This record gives sequence, C-alpha cells and structure tokens, in this order.
Amino acid sequence: MMGPRMSLSPDTPLTPTRSYAAALARLQGTRWQRLSWLYALCGMVWCALSVTSMSLVELGCIPVGVAFLVSLDLVWPFFVLLFRQSLMQLLVAWAAWMGLSLLWTPDLAKGGWEMAGLRFTWTIAALWPLVRYRRWLIYALCAGFLATNASQLALWIGHTLDLPWLSFKPWHPRNAGWWPHPAVCGYMLVAALGLHLPTALMGRGWKWPRLFSFLGCAASVLGMIGTGTRGAWIAGAALVVVVAGVSVATGRWSRRTLAIGAVVVAAMLGATWLAAGDVITRRAKDGYDEARAALVERQYETDTGARIKFAGWALRMSLERPLQGHGAGSYEHWTRERLRTQGIDPDTVRTAPQGHNLWLHAFGTLGIAGLGLAVAIAWAALRAAAAPVTRETLGTYESGPFFALVGMILTTPFDVAYVNSPPSALLAVLFALALLGRAQREVDDPGNPV
Repeated sequence: MMGPRMSLSPDTPLTPTRSYAAALARLQGTRWQRLSWLYALCGMVWCALSVTSMSLVELGCIPVGVAFLVSLDLVWPFFVLLFRQSLMQLLVAWAAWMGLSLLWTPDLAKGGWEMAGLRFTWTIAALWPLVRYRRWLIYALCAGFLATNASQLALWIGHTLDLPWLSFKPWHPRNAGWWPHPAVCGYMLVAALGLHLPTALMGRGWKWPRLFSFLGCAASVLGMIGTGTRGAWIAGAALVVVVAGVSVATGRWSRRTLAIGAVVVAAMLGATWLAAGDVITRRAKDGYDEARAALVERQYETDTGARIKFAGWALRMSLERPLQGHGAGSYEHWTRERLRTQGIDPDTVRTAPQGHNLWLHAFGTLGIAGLGLAVAIAWAALRAAAAPVTRETLGTYESGPFFALVGMILTTPFDVAYVNSPPSALLAVLFALALLGRAQREVDDPGNPV
C-alpha cells in the first residue's frame, strides 16, 4: 500500500524561488552569511581586471568562476530567476542565431572569431547573486579603468623620459596603454566616463565618491584624447550633453558644480593641450579633411574615408540578403569577393574584418533577425540598468552602469563592440550590473519582483 504523496515545502532547498528577495532569504543561516564577502571579493577582482590587458582579463574571471562553482549548491535558485530576465533570454537567442549562421557563412574561422566574445557571458551568472555588493562591483570597475589610464600615463612617461622599465611596448602617438588597439581603448573609455559623470554633475556634497568622480572624469577624458580616437571624442562629447541634459531636466545641477566643473575642464584641457596639442589639432583637421574628401570627392583610402566605405559595404551586404544575412564572420570575405568581381585587387585597397558600424555590421552578417536582436538587447540592457535610477540615485554611482551603457551605444556608429574581446568583456560586466540593478529594485520593493 502506497503512503501519502510527498511534496516539497516552501523551505525545501530544491523548491524554485519566485523572487530575488526570496532567494536571498533562503541564504540566511548558511555559510553564505560568513563567506559571501569572499565571493564578492572575487567578483570585484573580475570587474576590475575586465578592463585591463587581455592576459589579465582572461585570468581575472577565474576567481569568480571558482567562487561560483563552490557556492553553486547555495546560489542555484538565483539562476532560475536569471533566465527569466528578458536580457538573458535575448543574449541566448543572439548566441543561438550567431551559431546557426555558421551553417551558411563563407568564412567559418572568422565566424568563430566573432563568436569568441560570447565566452565572457557566463560571468553574468557568476555575478548575479551579488546584489548586496553591486556598488562595490561598480567601484571595482572604475578602479580597473583608472589602472588602464595609469598604464597610458606610465607608457608616456617611460618613452618621454627614456625609462626602459616603464616602456612596456613600442611608442605610438595614439597611446592605448596596455590595451591592444587605441580605437578599442578610446571607445571603452566612453563607458568609463559614463560611470563617473552622473556623480560629478548631479552629486551632492564633497565626500569621497564625489571627489573620486571628478578624478575619474578627468582620467577618462584625458585617456580618450590620448588614444586619438575621433569617434570616441564624438561619442564622449555626446554623452556629456546627455548627462548634462538629464541634470538640468531633473534639477540636479548647481551653480557651484557648474563653476567648479568649468575650472576643472579648463585646467584639464589646458594641460592636455600643452602635452599633446599638436597631435589633437592634426587628428581633428585630418578627420575633417578625410570626411570631406570621402563624401565630396569619393576618396576612401584614408582612416575616416575607409570607415565610411566599410559602413557602405555593410549596407550593401544587408540589401543582398536581408533576411538571414551572410553569416557571422562573412564581412571581410564578402568585401574581398566583391572587389574581385569589379576587377580590383583587394590587397591594393583598404579592407577590414568588420563594418565599423555595429548596426550595419549586424544587419549585413546576421540579417534582419540579427539586427532586431541587437536593438532588443540594447533596449533590454538599458531598461534593466534604469530600474535603480531614481531622483535620489541619479547623483550616485548607482546610476553609473546606465550611463556607461548609453556611452557604449553612442560608440556603435563607429565600432562593432561584440567582435572584439576587450569590449565584449566590458559589456558582460555592464550587463551583469544592469541586471543586478533591477534585482536591487526588487529587493527594495518586494512587491515588484524581477
């Protein structure tokens, strides 16, 4: 004779939770209370190292990965909630569509290269239980960016003063520090500026977070200028306008902040001009001349002209096969083949492995489905990051991830972030902080589950 049917009680560890707050409550009385700080420290290490040199990026995710695996028996209920988030569902769909497109791409190796940035996505799950430490994760990311700015400064000092122990790589007028390419460095520093600007422009008082934000803004702007990346300059200026507009619209600005900010900016620009005024002038003038030559005289074999040409090729790709695209990694193969059909040797003109415009590149390689997913991911990330942003938190680092994502979106007309490893790692961290922001809103307001 069978006994009564057994059922799991709400307190049974195998029962899925319905809210983030319930998952947190389940951790009470476990070793999590004693050791969560150690897990959080591993998460901070990852956030800090995610924007440093690529060798440190690859190593930096190991500690948080170990902490994640060791704590899996406690934190697994969080992951049921994680995959209910629209951003995570869209990221899974994006990865699946990119993988499926390898079936028809003409360049399987390049397709694998474009998908390589997805290897950092798992860290979103590793950071997901750390909602109580979100602010410290943001500070750690800021510290990582400042370390990169310090590497730029060290490289400049090493070559200027002929100090071999500081000259860790050959000198180039476009200083990227320990990052591999000045353009990648410049675009990522727009996100760094977004982390600091809200506190600098909309913060209250003069405690250490406010002072730290001014230091971060100065370092980010100087770093961007040092890279010589004109697209980053444009995106950074646009971001300042956006944050300043928000501060005015919400009444969070003050005359004192405006006056101090003006003095700091003037001093910063003056010092930069003395150090690299000729480089800045040349880069700006060259950019204007190259853009005019490309648009008026159809001269595309310059830095700016080539980027206009690359975007045009991506648009032609999309019009050829708008539904499914040509497949991940197909961009360079397609451009070289089209040049050959026109009787042009591809080795005699500038080509590139990407379209230097995220939206057109996604459209050309992944079709309308890929473009739609890219837009949806950007929207879902912004929505999640905006959840903890209120009138009270606008002037704090709690709102930094939202404006960092705005900064990254402003760089999309100039770069394809997801095909490069450094910005892919940064995006994984920003997506995690965005989702944690939404979880924080739910913890503060249990009636609004994530």
